[in-house]
Parts: sequence; structure tokens; C-alpha cells
Amino acid sequence: KNFFSIKFYKKFASLKNMQFFANNALQHKTDLYYIDTYHSEKNNNPVLDWHFDQAYSGRENINRNELLNPNSAAIKFFIYLSDTFSDNGCLSYIKGSNKIAYILKKLIYEGQIDYKPYWTLEQFEKTITREENLLKLKKYINENLIINFLNKVKKIKQTKKDIHDHDISCNQGDMIIFDEAGCHRGSKLLFS
Repeated sequence: KNFFSIKFYKKFASLKNMQFFANNALQHKTDLYYIDTYHSEKNNNPVLDWHFDQAYSGRENINRNELLNPNSAAIKFFIYLSDTFSDNGCLSYIKGSNKIAYILKKLIYEGQIDYKPYWTLEQFEKTITREENLLKLKKYINENLIINFLNKVKKIKQTKKDIHDHDISCNQGDMIIFDEAGCHRGSKLLFS
């Protein structure tokens, strides 16, 4: 990125009060640490399939000193330059998954749960449903939240991921603010 585009993005973020929103959402002072733009071509595959950010990209082995503090969270702001809807580049987000991911990350960070990859939806499901992990998660989070999440995962798997229950359509110029710790994807781009 060149210097002028970085300066433009930082000014834009400041004008839109993004730090104010992030501070309130996370309940502590935040810093802008990354800005980018991207353009995706028409494609029958998701822009990025179901995943959890800050989950080490699904790496098998993580050193103890690489573990992220669960309070090192991030709020993402997506500003759409074109209309998005199901099967046309919209964000899909499983509500409540961020709460489960936070507790999982906390338990791993504290050494209460052994790290296993949890970047993909399948990895995450496998990690949280391990009997010993599930028992520890239930100490910190409402069991119904976990059950509801697992039911949503089951439906996604049964429909081979072509499910629109979690899609968030946006018009050109709309902005979505979300906790990147939750399970999300960028849908396929069939139209534009």
C-alpha cells in the first residue's frame, strides 16, 4: 500500500467514528491495526468459507508463547462498494458463535484445554464437542447457546454449506460491524 492510500483510510476511519464503536463494543480502548480493500471476481465458491479469525489459521502446532490473549479481540468494519446478498458476496455470520469462541480461546490460553485446530467450522465443532472440552465450556457459558450453535452447524453440513440462514444482505455504502471471533464466511459471487 502506498502512503497516500493509508493516510486516506485512516482519515476515513476517524471520520466514521470506527474507534468509538470498537471501544464501546469491546469495553476498552482500541487501536486501528489494519485496513485493506479487496475486489472479488464472480465465482461459484465462497469468497472465504466458514472460519474463525484469530484461530491460528488451523495450524496443527502452536507454541505456548504464540497463544493470543482472549481479550486481544478485534471488531471488523465491512463497507460495501456494491450490493451484496445471498450468493453474491454477502457476509454470513452465525450469531452467538463469538461467545463460544471467546471462552474456548480463554480456556486454551489458560491451559485448561489443550490446543487443537479450530479455524474451520469442522475443526471448531470437533474441538468444542470433545467431552472434556464441552464440560469445561459449560462451566462458563450457557449450554443452550452451545446446543443452538451445534444445531446450526448440523444444518449447514446437511445442506452442503449452501444455506442462507446466516446471510446479511447489504446495499452499496452499507457498513457491517462485527466481532471477528465469531464463525463467518464470505458467500459465493454469482452475479457481480
